[in-house]
Amino acid sequence: LRLGRNERSKVRWSGCTATICLFEPSVSKSQGTTGATEGNVDDGSESDPNEIGTLHIANAGDVHAILCKNGKGYRLTGNHSTSNRKERKRVRQTGGTICKNEQHGLVEGITQSTRGLGYHGDPKLKTSIVPIPYTIS
Repeated sequence: LRLGRNERSKVRWSGCTATICLFEPSVSKSQGTTGATEGNVDDGSESDPNEIGTLHIANAGDVHAILCKNGKGYRLTGNHSTSNRKERKRVRQTGGTICKNEQHGLVEGITQSTRGLGYHGDPKLKTSIVPIPYTIS
């Protein structure tokens, strides 16, 4: 995440938001490795027969991962915009400003997103909009 800290861009407002989801399937004991000792070892943990794997999610910015189940939507990621009180506080603590041009304001008068990738052309945006994602598994 520290890559690009010293980078300079000729495009002043170059940046983006991103979300990624990675599904890691479970490996049942019957599907595990066939080693002589590994296949016969009982680790004492009870596995959920309905568990099919783990979903790893990361997002930076005002984009979200949504899980749709039985006709309902569930937001799985955090909100990185000026509408989030904690994000507004973090921006102000780093010396950034939030202008009241919109309902919840704009970071440095430009964007509502408080986290993202890029923003190397503007030194103020580079410190106010951080590339640290929200992660969950």
